[in-house]
Amino acid sequence: KAISQTATTPISSRFVQSLNTLSSETLNIGYLFDKSPWLESMRLKTLSVNLMANDFLYFSTVRRERGISYPYARTFAFSFRASF
Repeated sequence: KAISQTATTPISSRFVQSLNTLSSETLNIGYLFDKSPWLESMRLKTLSVNLMANDFLYFSTVRRERGISYPYARTFAFSFRASF
């Protein structure tokens, strides 16, 4: 519609979409190994393992536009922590 046209526009559902979304922003999973025979063989008291993920899951019925200035970035981190 041109800016010079001042007539009212009738209501329409032309650009309306049904938004169904399944997303997960952050996930942190960890496990603590404590007092195991194989830990003692490596001279460790405890060992913990962690996995962390950000923006790793997104399903939607409406397509998102992600441009160059704000790209979709997934991050994953894996860590070990040992005590002797």
